[in-house]
Amino acid sequence: MSKEFDDKIKKSLMKKTDSSRELKEEIWSKIEEQIDNEQMEGKRRMRKQKRSNRRFFGLGSIAAALILMFLVGTAPGHAVIDIVRELFVPEKVIVEELEGMEENTDVTLQKSKLGYVIYFDEERFILENLDNKDRISPKEQADYVPEVSMEIEQIEDKDIENLTVEIENKLKEEYKTVLNEGKVEIPIEGILLYGNKGDNWDDEVVKYYLVDNTQGGTFIIKQQFFLEASEGFGVRFDNMLKEFQIVILEDK
Repeated sequence: MSKEFDDKIKKSLMKKTDSSRELKEEIWSKIEEQIDNEQMEGKRRMRKQKRSNRRFFGLGSIAAALILMFLVGTAPGHAVIDIVRELFVPEKVIVEELEGMEENTDVTLQKSKLGYVIYFDEERFILENLDNKDRISPKEQADYVPEVSMEIEQIEDKDIENLTVEIENKLKEEYKTVLNEGKVEIPIEGILLYGNKGDNWDDEVVKYYLVDNTQGGTFIIKQQFFLEASEGFGVRFDNMLKEFQIVILEDK
């Protein structure tokens, strides 16, 4: 394999959670079923690669799945069949740094019909689907500050470039300060737009992350909070996005 190919696998593996060995054969079986629907040329390459590279099993189930995804030309880092969703652990503990202090947080896997998975703390947050948008918000919100939430929607017929211009122009009409941060990789790979209504502690802040859905469309992720909450809710929302992964759902 080329060095570029190796680097792609390593980069993707670093973003995933190791799976158990018991899932290995099931994963291979289901991935092969999906590949049968690909073009015949791709299928022949896949079978040849599988016969001549049994050593790939040593990398673990996720590595095997990622190798297969690269071979059929799918964008690295994204799951292409439903079985890959099962590789995400239902619950885990993440370390969050909030206002200079580290905090262990229990998070739970959430599977959205919009075509992604994400983790968040169910003790603090709830997820609702409203008008084909997912809305993650605190269970308790004070009524004397701007609303706090993170909305996720998928626009299937508009690309990032067009949506960036559209949203940026809208922000300029509503917010005092508007920044187009361009392409970012952390907490998620996409384009970041920022707006705020002032410098007071309770002035409204919005952040938009525009993420390629790998199918010609875009995920729009809107975070809303207030200035003083930037190091609290703002950080928690960004930490959720570090776990955001696109999937293709069988029942979508």
